[in-house]
Amino acid sequence: MGGKPRDPAADRAAIMAAAERLLAGTPLRSVTGKLTISELAVEAGLRRDTVYQHPDLVESFQAQVTARDAVPESMATMARELEKTREALRQAKNELAAERRTTAFLR
Repeated sequence: MGGKPRDPAADRAAIMAAAERLLAGTPLRSVTGKLTISELAVEAGLRRDTVYQHPDLVESFQAQVTARDAVPESMATMARELEKTREALRQAKNELAAERRTTAFLR
């Protein structure tokens, strides 16, 4: 089982580069490109247990994945306000169309 000892610095570099590629959507080794630790290991060309020996990189990758899927509250508030404004505009357009029909009838 001996073999050559691992180079932690090279493993870290491989994990960081793999994370960047997966997050950018440009994987080289991963077939699925899914944002999982298993795919991170595949993309880095390492075994999963080797990847987990660098918990700070695993946590950073997971945090970046979570942040991609999260919508900041300020954006959610703006989206709700936009929808309210669009609905008000639809109502105003309908009312204007009704007023124009009434005006045309009265002329």
